[in-house]
Amino acid sequence: MAAADSNEPLFRGLEALGGLLAARDETYSCVVAGGASLAALGVLVRVTGDVDVMAVRDERGEITRAPEAFPSFVTEAIREVGREFNLPADWMNTQMASGLAAGMPPGFAERVTWRQYGGLHVGFVGRRDLIALKLEAASDDPPHGRTDVHLGDLVSLGTAPEEL
Repeated sequence: MAAADSNEPLFRGLEALGGLLAARDETYSCVVAGGASLAALGVLVRVTGDVDVMAVRDERGEITRAPEAFPSFVTEAIREVGREFNLPADWMNTQMASGLAAGMPPGFAERVTWRQYGGLHVGFVGRRDLIALKLEAASDDPPHGRTDVHLGDLVSLGTAPEEL
């Protein structure tokens, strides 16, 4: 199964979420990292189980770390879409944002690729930042954790030694 095919339910979920927000005359802009960004770049060779929201974009275009919780209108729409598509309750979450206390790296905003799904604007983290995030995640994992997944993602990105 191809990477895009294996992650199709999550991308259908994003499309449905954007459609639902648009139908309710709502919009939300967020930046996604992890497996969903890898899949959007076409390099993911494994299935990802969730959409990791790390940041949000405000009306001025400023990107800041995502809050602990989504606004209530987004949370409600995520739950509805999750039920409709039989996705896990946390199929879209902000858990990753807690590790970004230092903020976004310089030039981060310019490396984000934006896609619009109805009322949902999703920025996918660029390759350079994905490498940094995956390297950090691989080094932070406890023994027997998900280190192999993060290292595998670095290999899938074709990461060169000088990029590390």
